[in-house]
Amino acid sequence: MSNLNKLSFTPLETTGAGYHKWVRDVRQHLKADGILSTIQEPSQDSYERG
Repeated sequence: MSNLNKLSFTPLETTGAGYHKWVRDVRQHLKADGILSTIQEPSQDSYERG
């Protein structure tokens, strides 16, 4: 659990409270780290090119 201290966002509550804020914070964190694309679905264009 020591990794939780390194996060720039608070962990999701076990009850799910604050889910939308948590998602926004996680996306912002991943975008800042340059790895947001790892959780985004590919666009339709990438299917057509592949």
